[in-house]
Amino acid sequence: MSLTLFDKKDIKNKSENYSKTKNSKKKEKMKQKEARKQVKKRKKLQKKYKKENIREKNNAFAPLFGYDYTPSYIYSGNRYATILKIVNKFGTNHDGSFGWFVNLIPESNEEGNVITKLIEADKPIDSKKQDEIFKKEVNKIIRGHSEENASKSENEGDKTIKELVVHDVLQASRADAKSKLAIDSFIYVMITADTPYHVSKQLRKINENYKDQINGVQAMSVAGNQEKMFKNLLEPPKGDKNDYTWMSDEFAGNDHAVRRGLDDDTGVSVGELTQDYTGGQALMSLYNSIGKRAVVGAYESSSIYQYDGYDDLTGSSLWGQRIANDATVHGHRVFHIVMNGFEYGVDDFDVEGEDKETKFVCPPSLERDIGRVDLSKGNLNPIEMFGDSVRDKDNKVQIFNTNLNKIKHMFKLMSGRTLVPRQTTMLEEALVTFYRQKRMWTEQPEKYPNELRIYGLKSETVPKMGAFTTQLTDLVLKNTSEKTYKIDDDIRDARHLETVMKNALSKYRAIVNTTTTLPDPKSIEKLQMYYDLSKLSNDSEMMEAQFLNIFSYVMTACEKGDVIMFHGLDKITTETLNVIKGRIDTATRQGIKLVYLFDTIGGSGYSKTEGLEYANLFNTEGLLYQSLDVDFGYTVLGAMTLKDLELYQEKVKQKLTARLQSILTATNEPYQYQIRRPIDLTSVIVQGQFFV
Repeated sequence: MSLTLFDKKDIKNKSENYSKTKNSKKKEKMKQKEARKQVKKRKKLQKKYKKENIREKNNAFAPLFGYDYTPSYIYSGNRYATILKIVNKFGTNHDGSFGWFVNLIPESNEEGNVITKLIEADKPIDSKKQDEIFKKEVNKIIRGHSEENASKSENEGDKTIKELVVHDVLQASRADAKSKLAIDSFIYVMITADTPYHVSKQLRKINENYKDQINGVQAMSVAGNQEKMFKNLLEPPKGDKNDYTWMSDEFAGNDHAVRRGLDDDTGVSVGELTQDYTGGQALMSLYNSIGKRAVVGAYESSSIYQYDGYDDLTGSSLWGQRIANDATVHGHRVFHIVMNGFEYGVDDFDVEGEDKETKFVCPPSLERDIGRVDLSKGNLNPIEMFGDSVRDKDNKVQIFNTNLNKIKHMFKLMSGRTLVPRQTTMLEEALVTFYRQKRMWTEQPEKYPNELRIYGLKSETVPKMGAFTTQLTDLVLKNTSEKTYKIDDDIRDARHLETVMKNALSKYRAIVNTTTTLPDPKSIEKLQMYYDLSKLSNDSEMMEAQFLNIFSYVMTACEKGDVIMFHGLDKITTETLNVIKGRIDTATRQGIKLVYLFDTIGGSGYSKTEGLEYANLFNTEGLLYQSLDVDFGYTVLGAMTLKDLELYQEKVKQKLTARLQSILTATNEPYQYQIRRPIDLTSVIVQGQFFV
């Protein structure tokens, strides 16, 4: 047996060593925890950098050595830069013609490798914000600069400046009263050089030149804001800058001038840039740029290079086909509703059994993914309704009401537009009764939505229009048998409706009294489907009736991201478009993209002989769009007439310069098109040249 003895000193040392070991372990754990935290943070940054590819870019947006900022300068590697605001003093440069600001572009100095750039970005101020500015802020400015608020120490120079401020603000206020747009923008100058000395020397030279040539303009340094201003240059304007605000008439078409090239990362060639400083090919991402809707408008005189030999082809439909092909490349389908006879097929495609050439050919590889339907042969039961079981489960009432309005409008068309409101009301009552008797509708649809048999029925089980004739006959008999209690007008109205229906059955039985023979809209696998109405062009009323029938079917066939394309929409009246306006709005909300192709821009809008207004780019405001300048992902417009130009300037609320007017009305340039894309302020003129 052994015995170990410890004295107090040994015990104390062991206790201290234990405490040190414990503290050491605790510190080690904390270090490890911090190290893990740093590793996690580094991995997160690496993931972010890998995603953004920041260091691998090594270009102007992300140089290898990065950017460093001081209050007055930016430097990267061995180069220095500064960014300055361009300020135009109140009351000056009012009489400058369009493009006067080109004089703001400074001349660079060779010494010190000086490079100077002028950067301008702008966007229209939101109408609500504009209203707020002119109702509140403008009045504050005017009151603040009034004589009663003048200081005793003010001299004549101070008073003059105040007068100039009030003059400019009042002028803007008058423009606002005329519904002119206010433009929010910034104008910067960026100077880069080898040293800060060369930068400041160039700045002095710029301001001296401004003073001599365009007095009132000054390049102003904004110390401490260099990083923020630099980042502003790398992206489109966001939020409200209000560095430089002007009215659209003073803006004088700046946003219509050639502002930037068209060189999208996923773009396809659409032609050659003209009216541009650099030239070259325009590469545009046609599908991705659509947004909710796009529009192409061009007269029959417009065409695409090397397709102008086909007399029946229209420039707008050629653009439409190029857009459609790009959509299919991105994995989406396109449903074409054709009113203008546009055909797209292979060389040996036989049109309705006739041995004739198609207008032009598509690659054979595309042919197997294309389907065509001749709607002059019917194929659609007007009584049948269509809808998506998931998307439209809350839209049953809208679908029914749209179909009701569709049939009422079809009757109006088949009667030669002779129906009066009293007869339309009687027709609606008869239709509702008919649908109730067929157990497709109920008296309380909102309360009992599950009782509605609106869509998803087998086509062969849906009653045809001929069955509705019986309903109208019963209506006549009812009115006749109750002659004591009915006025003669009711009897005449009922007989008129019956006559319209019987005449339609006699003339258009294949269209009016048919079972739907088209496949279930949800089963369509073709990438592009063409529903041709053009063979009904000699009977415009029946063409419009079939147009209403096919839209509901096509909308149901679409999935989110698919495209409905309207060829020759100017052959449809605004009255007919109004019938499906609600469903058009629903389509955009459901993610279906709409492309409108007009074979006119503003012409042939009104038929004096028939008293009808046919759709064009301008009179469909409120039907197809709310703002021509904002609502379209892009607009493609061929040469306009002078009358079109006046209407166009009204819609965009701008007075364009003589130079721009001459470009946009160059009817001797059949391949010329203006492309505008609001989201990134693209505005270019191209000579249309592409393969479809």
